[in-house]
Amino acid sequence: MLYNASVYDDEAGHVLGAFAAARDVTVQRRAESEVAKQRARELERLAELERFQKIAVGRELRMIELKKEIEDLRAAAGGE
Repeated sequence: MLYNASVYDDEAGHVLGAFAAARDVTVQRRAESEVAKQRARELERLAELERFQKIAVGRELRMIELKKEIEDLRAAAGGE
């Protein structure tokens, strides 16, 4: 619950009245919690994809290096 209250007074400072309001924010809090959980899931998935990308790119780079090394060895051996 959110509560808000105000006291109204006149110029002399005498209280004329008060206004108070209460609002149930249960649904809003649940929605905020769900959004936070979804955001956490999305960030974890993003981290997982970034890890996969590093592995895949690393593998590709290693394959390029190996192909170059094979070509160099063939050239040094007088091969193709």
